Amino acid sequence: MADGNGKVQLMLEEGSEAVFVRGDIKVEFNAGGIVVYQNNVPVYPAANDSAPQAAAANVGPQLGDKQADGTVFAGLSPDTKPMYARPGDEPNTCKWYKAMEYAARFEGHGQPAGTFRLPSNDELNVLFQNRAKIGGFNETGSYPDGCYWSSTKDRDVAEYAWNQRFDDGKRGWTIKSFEASLRLVRD
Repeated sequence: MADGNGKVQLMLEEGSEAVFVRGDIKVEFNAGGIVVYQNNVPVYPAANDSAPQAAAANVGPQLGDKQADGTVFAGLSPDTKPMYARPGDEPNTCKWYKAMEYAARFEGHGQPAGTFRLPSNDELNVLFQNRAKIGGFNETGSYPDGCYWSSTKDRDVAEYAWNQRFDDGKRGWTIKSFEASLRLVRD
């Protein structure tokens, strides 16, 4: 309940949970502690937390953390699933159809073919937003190396797919016969 100063007092019964959302910030309260997200990316522990180690165990991997299989925690996908990226770009730029084929066939990091994929356009934007923590992206903005393919196709024009430039984040439809860089992801 809010007091006259705009502060919210939250009282939880044992075993209950609560979620507070304001703009791009979400705070989850439960018996295990508090988890804070910004743009669906966990940013907890908070600076004033008196037990950061216990709370950190509830948060999971932090942005940029290298996983046992060599992938990097890239954040939460827009549907709030953990997303892991390869630690670097694929060796060559390619056209969209080749990129889709390459992703479907890719085997690596102890994972079978079909585990990795091109990110959707919204997932690609998560990679862009978290690029400093993930690392290894070409941020020159040069074509084709500084642009990245997504798996999202234009539903009206079959020749186009979604692409994003990693120097400034500019996103848009690009002809599939153009080349761009690839950064594969997995769930």
